[in-house]
Amino acid sequence: MKKSTAILIAAIMIMTLFLSACSGSSPAMYPPAYDSAPAPSVDSAPAPPADSYPAAYPPAEAPDIASDRETSTAVSSPAESVDGGYSESQIPDDIRPGLLTAGEWNDNKNHEFFLDLMQTNADFKVLESMWSYNLQNQVVVNVTDNGNPVNNARVELLDDNQNSIYSARTNNKGIAYLFVDLRNTKQQTAAYVRASKATSETIEFDPAIKTYDFSLTDQYAQPSLDLMFVIDTTGSMGDELDYLKAELEDIIGKVSRNNANIDIRLSINVYRDIGDEYVVRSTPFQPNIRNQVEFLRKQRAQGGGDWEEAVEQALADALEEHDWNDNATAKLMFLVLDAPPHNTNKIRNEMHRLTELSSDMGVRIIPIASTGIDKVTEFLLRSLAMATGGTYVFLTDHSGIGDPHLEPTIEDYEVELLNDLLVRVIDEYIS
Repeated sequence: MKKSTAILIAAIMIMTLFLSACSGSSPAMYPPAYDSAPAPSVDSAPAPPADSYPAAYPPAEAPDIASDRETSTAVSSPAESVDGGYSESQIPDDIRPGLLTAGEWNDNKNHEFFLDLMQTNADFKVLESMWSYNLQNQVVVNVTDNGNPVNNARVELLDDNQNSIYSARTNNKGIAYLFVDLRNTKQQTAAYVRASKATSETIEFDPAIKTYDFSLTDQYAQPSLDLMFVIDTTGSMGDELDYLKAELEDIIGKVSRNNANIDIRLSINVYRDIGDEYVVRSTPFQPNIRNQVEFLRKQRAQGGGDWEEAVEQALADALEEHDWNDNATAKLMFLVLDAPPHNTNKIRNEMHRLTELSSDMGVRIIPIASTGIDKVTEFLLRSLAMATGGTYVFLTDHSGIGDPHLEPTIEDYEVELLNDLLVRVIDEYIS
């Protein structure tokens, strides 16, 4: 080979190597961009603007809630972690609002059915004894001012010495529910019914009368809503928690936008059980929805261990460690859970105390029964709702999400999207 030809070939080879290096074809010199930095985690993702909720989620195709197809889950059987929870990497990528389905049942509005149930269903009589909740002696109180409903009036059952034995607040329809001998002690006897707002009136109690009407002078208060979510975040909630988070975030945004003329404060609290990473984590009431939504997004289902959870500690924190607006048009606490508290004498007494406190404060407890609810828990949750003027909400199998859900012991009900149902319920308490 001639010397000039060899030099030419060498020059071509050098030029080829140089161009290859400049084009990034050498993986050793220029690794792909996705290898150089990890993707941001869910917790570190920036929040969308406050007015974009629920647009942060793509539109959902509503499930066919009229069908009775077999239960299946959108979660492709994620493996449980060692501590009973689900890791962030196992969260399905198709979670969005408008998927979960639910029903609602209001035992106060269907009290005759409840009385018949307690007389004919032996299992429910046992449950009444287990929890020591007696809700058969219901007293309905209507308070008006010149025919208009009086909101947030205090109504009470009094004994012979006019000591209060049960108290509640009227809702936006001017209605409150009182119960004689709630703790089932057979020792309480009502002698008077009293209603108070700007004025006060007392009527002698007659066990044969189930509804009492009062006419009082009302006081104007700026329309407002204190909205709280208390959520079980133990491992057993792993099949539905992320779906619930998406639904609740969307609902919060809708309620805020639909009621721009109402002062709304939001608090989100989570709980597990004694011995877990935490028992209760709570946030104060805030008008800043973005902060609360970011806290909600970060929650994961882990821990638990046994079936019962620290429900009573979550309720105590919710009622006694938050500055509820005493004059709010509605004070709503949505209790999202799939298990009851431990049923010991001490905890049962605490549940009774907190139930009576919630009624006295006018905080409506609205349970959302999730996967894993049994009849023992159903009775307790319906008792909490009745005693505080709330309503019972329960997830159904129609969405095909999560494990099977318990069918409640009630009459016919309408299956709705949970999203629509909760927005409707909230509107009913403030409109």
